[in-house]
Amino acid sequence: MAKRFFLCPNCGKAFTDKQVKSLQDHKLDWIQCSLCETRVSLINSSERLISTSHLQNTEMDKVGNSQRERETSQSMLQGKIAIGDFDVFLCHNGEDKIAIRKIGGQLKKFGILPWLDEWEIRPGLLWQRVLASQIEQIKSAAVFVGKGGVGPWQQEELDAFLREFMKRGCPVIPVLLPDAPDEPKLPLFLGNRTWVDFRKRSPNPMEMLIWGISGYRYYRC
Repeated sequence: MAKRFFLCPNCGKAFTDKQVKSLQDHKLDWIQCSLCETRVSLINSSERLISTSHLQNTEMDKVGNSQRERETSQSMLQGKIAIGDFDVFLCHNGEDKIAIRKIGGQLKKFGILPWLDEWEIRPGLLWQRVLASQIEQIKSAAVFVGKGGVGPWQQEELDAFLREFMKRGCPVIPVLLPDAPDEPKLPLFLGNRTWVDFRKRSPNPMEMLIWGISGYRYYRC
């Protein structure tokens, strides 16, 4: 006999009969979704009942959709790499290099091609010249601030980006890293821009960063 589950109407997460019965035994008429934090009413909840077989089919559909999304993202990424079509310049303090590598790798999984100095500057070339050429053509910049604040060369990059991006109307996205202090010392010219805050879980900082870079909102299932 197929078991029945309750679904979160917001994100589709399933709750088991055992979870629901435990709450009802304690005189609670709602359950909180652990994924999207939505309160799901257990009153008249028969409308949200599904069978095990239906749940399995739904999960299989999700897996298939996720696989297709990954394949599409990687195809887009390879096309961008082939022609050097970078989406975002990762402007950072050298002290934050490990965190920036991680974020850059995550962006690639979503088909976004980041420009990071150690990944793109060939040994033996004048890095100032390579950097200047990217500032003239890249679509956006993410300015990262961690516990060490804005570094001296990072400040030079910022000045160059602001001059060029004001001409082209491109976004400069301030980003607080997980180890940024509660009251970070920020450049004045970034104070009037919307921040992405990796110190918080909600709103999802990676989704917000992708939105700032691409102009499109990405909602993770």
